[in-house]
Amino acid sequence: MVKPCGKILRDCEVTARDLSFRSVWRELKAQCWTRKVPPRRSLDDRYFYVRPGGSTSGASGVDYFMGEEGVLEYYANVTHESTPGDELLADNIDDSLNTVDAADGASFGAMESGDEAERDDVETGEYGSDDDAEQCAAEDPIDNASSYPALRQGYSVPTADALRRGDSPVALFFYFLPVVLWQHIAACSNEYHREMLPQRIDETYRRYRRKQRLNSDLPKKTRRDIQHDLEGMKPILPHELCQFIG
Repeated sequence: MVKPCGKILRDCEVTARDLSFRSVWRELKAQCWTRKVPPRRSLDDRYFYVRPGGSTSGASGVDYFMGEEGVLEYYANVTHESTPGDELLADNIDDSLNTVDAADGASFGAMESGDEAERDDVETGEYGSDDDAEQCAAEDPIDNASSYPALRQGYSVPTADALRRGDSPVALFFYFLPVVLWQHIAACSNEYHREMLPQRIDETYRRYRRKQRLNSDLPKKTRRDIQHDLEGMKPILPHELCQFIG
């Protein structure tokens, strides 16, 4: 959806075409914007994007915006008065692999994020009513780009060591996950198991007591039996990590 550009834009030069909708929407959701599905009877399949305190019965362009284009246009106008996060701008690397000619743009429409693509991500049951809204929840991600201000500046390319192993998937695997790391993960996992054993014994014993009350056919186990079972678990070996990933 965002066309790569060859220079870093100033705030006054940012337009809707320079913004990534996913990044913009992530920031707006953190500000408690909501999104409503279009009514089933409507011929317009664009989503309603509602500002905090607004509703779809209010004024279009003020209380709510239609489709991604309306949201991006609004955000671009706000950007002229405030500084956006770096992640909201399009990638500034002039890479021919990422550039799409205007004449071919329609061919790639299905690959971009949009109202139709967003609809595929909606959980079952959200269409139960025309008034269902995606509420701003505490779990919604919050923009934290300021923690790494220089993360998106300059070029990002594979290192020379990674490129030398690029012809072999196995070589790449051992490069990013060397054997010494397997040993470290296994040792830390076993140490964590030993540290958490008293807590796990108590919790496992309580769960087993509840199951036993519901099913009298289960064999009777004491806390010592549970402790013996957990202490008898085999330690994690380094090669098991390789088998799991493979």
